[in-house]
Amino acid sequence: LYVNVNNYLYVPSGKNWTLKIDIANNSITVFDSFLVTYHNSYIQDFCLDANDNIYMPLCNTDTLSAIYNASSQNAQFMQNCLTLSGRKNYWCMPNFISSYFGFDPATSGKPEDVFYHGDESFCVKAFQLMKVDFLQSTITLPYFFREGQIQLSNLKGEILLNQKANPKDPVIFFPTLEENIVLVTLIDENHTCTQKYSQNK
Repeated sequence: LYVNVNNYLYVPSGKNWTLKIDIANNSITVFDSFLVTYHNSYIQDFCLDANDNIYMPLCNTDTLSAIYNASSQNAQFMQNCLTLSGRKNYWCMPNFISSYFGFDPATSGKPEDVFYHGDESFCVKAFQLMKVDFLQSTITLPYFFREGQIQLSNLKGEILLNQKANPKDPVIFFPTLEENIVLVTLIDENHTCTQKYSQNK
């Protein structure tokens, strides 16, 4: 188990420690090579990949540090080893978008289930009034959304439907879906709203 300790409030120069805890032997090791000084920054959290490497975003910088072969006795720490090509990290790297899994499929349009860019009230109201019927493979748009783009995608980001709204017909037909959870996105000049839906009721 790796634990990062940000003691920048109490230790001069913002010293950080990375602790390796051997759960089997109840031992804690502080790696000397991990005692790093960051000026005006600190490691926020860890992100484990499928190859046993841990990446550590450094707040307010354009680099990542890493622990390679993290579960090995020969784990190696590399500071600022990966670049973000000029883009800066300000907080953390999510392992996944956890809100995809935290909703009640029997209801839709709840504020905590809506991803939006623009007017939050517009997006919440749009999905409260919109109807998705998986049996009929239809989306019935809200009365005030008659111009714009409708997209249907899966959790991998693959677009399953990309269609313009018809001002004369509020019903959009979509192909039969294999996916259990899909994302419906409404796009117009002022808003981009996304809501997740599940076929399981």
